[in-house]
Amino acid sequence: MQVDIDRLWQYHEAGKLRHGSHPDRNLHVWCYSQATVYNREWDDITRLCRGLVTDEQGTVISRPFPKFFNWGEPEAPNGQSHVNFVAYDKMDGSLIVAGLDADGETVVSTKGSFTTWHSEVAREMLTGIKPSPGTTAIFEFIDPKNRIVVDYKDFSGLVLLGATDMESGIDDFDPNAYADLIGWSGEVVVRRNINLLNTLNTVQDPTAGENREGFVLVYPNDNGPAARVKIKFAQYINLHRMLSRLNNVAVWEALMGGTFEALLEAVPDELYDKVRECADELSSQHASVVQVAQEDAVTATCGHTTRKEQAEWVLANCEDKSLVFKVLDGRDITTLAWASIKPELDREWAFLR
Repeated sequence: MQVDIDRLWQYHEAGKLRHGSHPDRNLHVWCYSQATVYNREWDDITRLCRGLVTDEQGTVISRPFPKFFNWGEPEAPNGQSHVNFVAYDKMDGSLIVAGLDADGETVVSTKGSFTTWHSEVAREMLTGIKPSPGTTAIFEFIDPKNRIVVDYKDFSGLVLLGATDMESGIDDFDPNAYADLIGWSGEVVVRRNINLLNTLNTVQDPTAGENREGFVLVYPNDNGPAARVKIKFAQYINLHRMLSRLNNVAVWEALMGGTFEALLEAVPDELYDKVRECADELSSQHASVVQVAQEDAVTATCGHTTRKEQAEWVLANCEDKSLVFKVLDGRDITTLAWASIKPELDREWAFLR
């Protein structure tokens, strides 16, 4: 498979893709950015780049599953309860992708790097194992030091999720059959027989699904990538939110401190809309506060030539006097404006579903 390498670099420069370089070879790993997730900028490139590995010319070395979505998201294959699907456990770890380079050597990476400790440990675990020629092998890395929410106790290893065909993108390989094909004797993702409508009701029960993330439904496609959708337990989502200390005050702190991108890294996909709504509201408030202070400062100087006259007008007419005085002094009020709109903790965030 070949991709337009110039287009990948253009997307990277636009902030739509993250990029990592191999330390020893001219290889690159590409993954959609948090900004792409936040802004829902999904197209053929951003969906393809979920750990895509290429060489300098755009020849694909590893082709993982394309980006797939949660049940209920606009891009997910919702409403297909009448269509046959295969269900697997959703594993709560880190994606590991294994492809073959032009020399037939295994290339191991995460969604965004060749050099994280996850990929280094996974590389050791895959010693002697190679993906079948023309395919990419896809695993989930589980380790106590890599725990997200689900507690897998002392288990440390790789769980085979499946594989993709490099050219066609067909990716509904039976994991157990593929394990036999490549000689994988480790863990393989568990297949489940579920009733979709019953499951959709069950996952909303906050007492259901203890120490489980959820399911991945795979709708087979003989001509290309399968349609996939994630269904997660409400209990998992809420625990993820609590572990990431996510609430409206945390969103405000991230916006004020310039760490909003880092906050998004810890946000469960299911809560992006809630975070987006909160961030947009706070940003609108901030922009309004700054605009009013700047306009008041301009008005204060109209017809008032001395600082005393200006101060008297500000004290008599302005609501946020300190901000207006800072503008008159030529100071940046960005941080002070954020501080002025700090929200009260919204207790409803503790009961998100």
